[in-house]
Amino acid sequence: MNIIFANAFYDPRSSTGGNAHIYQFIRNVVSLGHTVCTYAPDKHPDAIRLPKERISRLRMLRQSDVYYVRLQSSFNSFSKWALPPKRWLLGNKKPIVWEFNTIPSADQKTITSFQHYGQGVNLACCVSETIAEYVNDKIGIENVITVPNASDPGLFRPNIPPVQRVLSKPDIMNVVWMGSLNIEYSNWYDFDLIKDAAIFLWDSEYQNKIHFHLLGPGRGMMSTMPLNVHYQGAEDYQKLPQWLSGMDVGLIMYKQNCDGHYVSPLKLFDYMASGLAVVSTPTQQVERILNELHQTESVIPYGEYKKLVDQLIRLYENPIKRKTYGLNGRKLVEEKYNWRECTRRILAAVEDILAQ
Repeated sequence: MNIIFANAFYDPRSSTGGNAHIYQFIRNVVSLGHTVCTYAPDKHPDAIRLPKERISRLRMLRQSDVYYVRLQSSFNSFSKWALPPKRWLLGNKKPIVWEFNTIPSADQKTITSFQHYGQGVNLACCVSETIAEYVNDKIGIENVITVPNASDPGLFRPNIPPVQRVLSKPDIMNVVWMGSLNIEYSNWYDFDLIKDAAIFLWDSEYQNKIHFHLLGPGRGMMSTMPLNVHYQGAEDYQKLPQWLSGMDVGLIMYKQNCDGHYVSPLKLFDYMASGLAVVSTPTQQVERILNELHQTESVIPYGEYKKLVDQLIRLYENPIKRKTYGLNGRKLVEEKYNWRECTRRILAAVEDILAQ
């Protein structure tokens, strides 16, 4: 297949989860024997750039097999190719696929645009079940599949040399949280839950035994953190495995009233691939996967820092269980939640449409 991947702008300097998703999707589509064409300024090494000259670009668009649009919360101009007159330029029989990574913005104008142009969409790929339900019920797209995010177990793996900035000793348990620490995400991520748990542990016998590491851009949440919380800053995606290999536990901390049920947190799968035990608030997809691993005790109630403390202490005191949790998670990534399998599922759904 020759796939036009619209609104996918890979930047090797970016450390965002969306950028990592784009990188892995294109890489795996190409490695499976297909071609991916992108618009400038995409910089993915495996993609073919569409020409700037209009006639040449239109010729490549018409010669493609699928028009695949990556979507976030806002409506974008690439989505308009789902209906005439732009659909006529592509060719009416060319499948249009929309990939939903979150739900659309709540304003009615945006929703109306998705509903209107969604009439021409042949397939919607959603990263979570709740997004799939929304896309089907609210936007009205009938052909919907759920394909969660994933990880690359060849890139993220335990026992690779960790970064030197992380102290690794048998009597120390390193706990990591990855994501943006910028203030605009304070309505999503429960930094107070991490802070309160860290303060409690700092004032206990575990003061120098359990260390927290915050990995990501922004320092907005660091001013009130105790000394056992270490800010490590943002890191390139290709270097993240060296950070995670020095960790023991990965945190996923959402607030109860945010839209966390709609997400498929990339950090979950990278934690698992790296052999980390995972502790999370009851985010729907994460909770389902931890249930699949028989690790239900690792799901803690929203906002209850003492429950987080209790679970971290249990994992510290039982390193064999901690290791077993991590290895079982990695095995599940190798078997199911890896980018190659994720890409295969999407391409199989697209090929079914082409066959029709």
